[in-house]
Amino acid sequence: MSLPQNRAYPLAFALAMALAVTPTRAEVEAAAAAEAPGDVIVVTAQKRAESILDVPLSLSAFDSKTLDNIGADTLEDVSLYTPGFEVREQSVGAPGFVVRGITSDGIGEQRVSIYLDGVSTSAVAASSFELHDIERVEIAKGPQSTLFGRGAMIGGVNIIQNKAGNDFLLKAGMGLGDYGYRMAEGVANAPLIDDVLAVRVAVRARKRDGYIRDLAGGPGYNAVDTLAYRGAVKFQPASNLRFDLIYNREENTPNGGTGFKSNTFLPRDPATGAVVGDLKPGSGVVLRGFGGLGGDRLYIDRHIDDVSLLGAWELTDALTLGSITGYRKYRNIESFDPDGTWMNIIAGIGESWGDQTTQELRLTYDNKGAFRGTIGASYVDLSNSDRYIFQFDERATALLFSGGLLRSAPMGMTQAQILAALGPMGAALKPVHRDDSTFASSARTIDIYGDGTWEATDRLSLTAGLRWTHDDKTSTVVGTLPNGPSTLTRGGIFFQPTANGATLSTDGRFSGLSWRMAANYELGDTVNAYLTYGRGRRSPALNIVSTGSSSVAPAEIVNSYEAGLKARALGGRISFDGSLYYYDYSNFQTVKTINGTLTTVNAGAAEAYGFEGQIQAKPAHWATLFANYSYNHARLTSGDYDGNRFRNAPDHTFSLGAFLTAPIGDTELYFNPAYSWQSKFFFDDDNDKTALQPADFRVDEFQESYGLLNLRLGLRAADERWGVELALKNALNQDYVIDAGNTGDNFGIPSFIAGQPRMFSAELKFKL
Repeated sequence: MSLPQNRAYPLAFALAMALAVTPTRAEVEAAAAAEAPGDVIVVTAQKRAESILDVPLSLSAFDSKTLDNIGADTLEDVSLYTPGFEVREQSVGAPGFVVRGITSDGIGEQRVSIYLDGVSTSAVAASSFELHDIERVEIAKGPQSTLFGRGAMIGGVNIIQNKAGNDFLLKAGMGLGDYGYRMAEGVANAPLIDDVLAVRVAVRARKRDGYIRDLAGGPGYNAVDTLAYRGAVKFQPASNLRFDLIYNREENTPNGGTGFKSNTFLPRDPATGAVVGDLKPGSGVVLRGFGGLGGDRLYIDRHIDDVSLLGAWELTDALTLGSITGYRKYRNIESFDPDGTWMNIIAGIGESWGDQTTQELRLTYDNKGAFRGTIGASYVDLSNSDRYIFQFDERATALLFSGGLLRSAPMGMTQAQILAALGPMGAALKPVHRDDSTFASSARTIDIYGDGTWEATDRLSLTAGLRWTHDDKTSTVVGTLPNGPSTLTRGGIFFQPTANGATLSTDGRFSGLSWRMAANYELGDTVNAYLTYGRGRRSPALNIVSTGSSSVAPAEIVNSYEAGLKARALGGRISFDGSLYYYDYSNFQTVKTINGTLTTVNAGAAEAYGFEGQIQAKPAHWATLFANYSYNHARLTSGDYDGNRFRNAPDHTFSLGAFLTAPIGDTELYFNPAYSWQSKFFFDDDNDKTALQPADFRVDEFQESYGLLNLRLGLRAADERWGVELALKNALNQDYVIDAGNTGDNFGIPSFIAGQPRMFSAELKFKL
């Protein structure tokens, strides 16, 4: 776990496109029934069923079959096939989501909202979860605040789970692979009262040993140990009234934690001092806790509980009332070694916890005439806390601050060498010093919104939407030094304490508007062009520092302009989707550590512009080919950051691949090769410039261009009642880094987290 820095990678293509903000069940069924010849995708992005060609949005969607075809376990897998959308998981509790170069991670209000059946997951630590028994994953790019809420400032992702249905279903799967991979899953659905009451249960357990070897003989790092289960009940007392009650729980408990790797000091045996490894990010490490922090053990322990009640009441043929009620709580603890070395320099524990209550009501109107639209209101009550305990051996820290430890690179220094270098001064320094700080925020938010479309002519439709948001926010900080002030600083080393360990707070009330306008013009029966203008808003950020002073970072505003073209040809065998966009930011918010406190600051102006194009072709019934290219120029344009690239924002990405099938008797053989590539990008908005991070003197926190090849080969029954599949991820065993810098970067010793190496798995699935 790093202090809030998490990263993501792009790459691309959407085999299908759509976005729904928790449509009613009737809308979903209408969409499924409305598919036109040639498999025209029908979506509910504007909360009504309509052809993908008619929606003036850049959007992507994956149904359950496509998710199976690409082997999607998490959103990170989905991002490989989605233009303009990137996901990089530093750990399960520290994901980063990037839409068109804008990253949503760390602390603070999110720019990209992740929804589970229309309920925002709000906190980053709880926004990555297992994709099992999923109906659809839907992704919209660009400001979506009007329909999705202010958290979708630059994009929204909605994950729609399978609900309890009227048909009996039983299916199961199991898998094995290298790195100790094992997976087991099952789904059962049963109607209890025909067309009235049904239940559904789904469970998945997935484990994989860490791919970063522990050279000291431990369990390894960057492992997976996930148990996810769900129960759903459908109650439909009348044909026009339906309720779905859904409960989810996910437990993530991998041993070893995150494999931070120093590129400054070689791994050595702490007992003998023998060199046991090299400086490559993907090779083995020697990490350790010390001083009893976390029991001297490195680990991750995360639990999420989520319950939702979805309601849909068709009042008339034209009016539908929808309701979403949700409650969600989470806790994530990670014990980690942020310096990435075998030495007792820094050890850390990060703990995040929070809960959220949501209620939304909306009224949708569609009489199949010239006008259709939606009005709604929502209330959210949320609280999130982040506690960080950093532990230092003052003797190693003193040498680090003086430069003596860095001069010993790449060998580093054993404990005996450190004590010898310090001489008599070493006796005055503490072997263990701890900083303990908690940053918390709470908010009560009211939203009122409306969105509608008017068919001005047979070919031209005009859309407008407006959302008003009011926030009542509180931010707090409490800092302590559990074993007294540092001998080195007479205070804290990383975080500073509050006076007498008191909890300091500040509050504020803020209101603002976001909106969108769009025009969609039908150039032909299967060719549409659209123009959109939208404004997204990230609420002002409250800051309170350990000295008691407070400040407000003003609301971040983005104005978005987009022009797009959607076309199909040859009866749907060729489809094209392209868009040009420009984003203009003011008061761009970023997080820095100032005077020992995490602080949201105004980085000034920024802009992004680019092009996305994707094409899909079906030259034969047994072959579907796809290709995608994205250009994204995202830069900060004022102050000290002028000219810097946005973090996690490569200028160029592309992907290409195929879905190939061949009948063999009563079975079908399929093959899915997919290759994705991206250009160089940085891991932080400061672009590793010394002027913006003086503790670090090397420019090395970036990822050079790289590509990944994934292969899937399988055989399944024609009726899909059974199937077996072999998968190879990162088939060329490409070396790459998913994160760089992290907490150690503040002390001039950045650490790196390697991406997954080549991994093999075999899975067997069947259903009744």
